[in-house]
Parts: sequence; structure tokens; C-alpha cells
Amino acid sequence: TYVNIKGEECFGYYSVVQSFSEGIAFVKGAEDNWYALDKSGNITKLDESISWIEGFKEGMAVFGSKTDNKVGFINRDFEIVIPAVYSSASGFSEGLAAVADPNENLIYIDKSGNTILETDYDYYSVSYDTMRFFKDSIDSYSFHEGVAFLPKVRSKTATSNYYIDKNSKISFYVKNTSSKENSGVKEHIVSEIFYTN
Repeated sequence: TYVNIKGEECFGYYSVVQSFSEGIAFVKGAEDNWYALDKSGNITKLDESISWIEGFKEGMAVFGSKTDNKVGFINRDFEIVIPAVYSSASGFSEGLAAVADPNENLIYIDKSGNTILETDYDYYSVSYDTMRFFKDSIDSYSFHEGVAFLPKVRSKTATSNYYIDKNSKISFYVKNTSSKENSGVKEHIVSEIFYTN
């Protein structure tokens, strides 16, 4: 359930609730369907094929399909605008989303689902520790200020941590990261940074 600033419960009860993002929270009803809830309490049922969904980023939300757990995107009208054909995806940032094509290659698409940027890298999930070290978020692969962080991606020649620009050119890469424990907190050490542009 949700509470307002007075500490009063509002909007009813749901089996799963999420935080508000861009004015909308996604909630799951007892019948296993997802709904979009706004801050006035208006609720809209989402497509019944949706198994899970993440919060809006730049007006688009990534969702997983009940049938094969492929992922796609809905828009602010709660319509499926990019079908669930990808095996993994990030949220949109700077107009692009990172997705894994059927061969697990990392590509970037626009809000119409058009491929805008192809890369030579694999898309695969990384540990929370790795993501927290570099970005304090789960937005690895997303573009920020013109570059995207690719943690421990595999290319044809190496496995390393890369930043790429929107031309798929490596801006710089990090080698020889290590970690040590200090009073229960894991510290990461970067010993070499290579700039290529």
C-alpha cells in the first residue's frame, strides 16, 4: 500500500507495489495483472501479457512477457510500442535503450524500436557490486553525457570495462581493477585507465 505525507494509507492494497517514476507507479493485483497508478489514484490495467515491468524512463517502461520472458517497452499511453523480442534491455537514456538482440549482441534502439547503434560487444548481466562501483545504479549500458559504460563486456579480443560513445567508438577502458575490504566496506581500486580518443 501507499501512504501520503500525513501518513495516511491511500490507493488501496496490491500484491506488489513499486515506487513512483515520472508520476506513475506500477502495481500488481491479486489476479496477477499489472496496473499503472497515478498520484490522483487513477488506475489503468496493462496488457495481460506483461509478467513484470520497471518504472518509466524518458516516457518508456521495459516489461517482460509472460509467454517467453522476452522484453519490450510500453509508452505513457500504456501501449506496447516495442514488442517483446529482446532477451534483455536497459531503460531509455538520451533517447536510446541498450538491448540484447537474438544473438546476445549489444545494440541500441530508439523509441520506435529502430536499431540506431550496433556494437561488437555481448550483452550480459553483471553483479550488483560491479554496477555500484561504477555508477551507484543499475544503469550500466545506458548513455549519460554522451557515453555508455559497458561493465566487463566481451569483445572479439578481450574482456574489460569500457566506455563507448554514440558512434560505438571506445572512449576509454579500465584494466586491472581489484578490491579490498576495509571495515566491512568493499573498496575498488583502478590501476590503469586507457584513453583512446
